[in-house]
This record gives sequence, C-alpha cells and structure tokens, in this order.
Amino acid sequence: MMMWTDFAIVADDAKIGDYHLRRGLLGGAGPYWSVPRMIGMRRTKELFFTGKLLTGKEAAEWGLANVSAPADKLDEALDEFVKDLIDKSPLALSWCKLALSRSLESDRETIAVLEHFMVMSNHQTNDAKEGATAFIEKRQPDYRGQ
Repeated sequence: MMMWTDFAIVADDAKIGDYHLRRGLLGGAGPYWSVPRMIGMRRTKELFFTGKLLTGKEAAEWGLANVSAPADKLDEALDEFVKDLIDKSPLALSWCKLALSRSLESDRETIAVLEHFMVMSNHQTNDAKEGATAFIEKRQPDYRGQ
C-alpha cells in the first residue's frame, strides 16, 4: 500500500517487498505502474523477480521510503518530517500534488498549460493573499484552505 502514499516513514527493521512471485502469483493494485517510477526498472525487476524483502533502511536508500528510523524513534521521525508540511497552504499543496502527479504522463506543453491555469487560479485565493501579506508583515501565514 505504501506505493500509493505521498510519503513513507518506516522503521529501520521493517520488511518491505513484493512476495507474489514466490507463491506463483502476480501483484495487483498497480505495482507495475508505480514502483518503476519510484525506483527505476532495474531495481523494480530485482525486487519483484527475486521476492527479496528490504529492510526499512534499504527501502529508504532505494527510494521506496522517504525516511527510515529505529522503531522506538518512529514517532519522532514522523513529527520531524511533517513539520515542514503542516505550515503550507492546503489548497496550493493540493494543486502542486496534482501537477506533479500528471507530470510523468504528460508532455511539457500540457503541463505548462495546467501550470498556467493553476497559478492564475491560485493567485486569486485567500491563501495566496495571506501568504504575500504575511511575507510583507514578516510573520507566519495563517492558511485556511480558501
């Protein structure tokens, strides 16, 4: 399931991989689309064909996870990771996610058009106005997702 999350924070000793071929099965729910985009085709083939299980630390090194931490420090690692996310405009963040999600399947011109419309729309939001005002006033913005 972590192949469909935006971020993955894992324990160093976690076991992560795809065990399907070891049992004569094929994985479902999109691993053939998502995993090669995360870690490249060679590593995906190694992971799937061998059925090896990576530790959380290896998963982070391979690019399957963002952060790996000792199991007893996982909550602290998560808090540290999200502190740089929670102060963003939820509206702008969601539009950024949309553009990034489409970027690997679209040509440059299509993404440029999407970007243009998103930027023009975003500049009209209360969050964008709050961000600019907060910058001028040298304070932290108070985003409302509007």
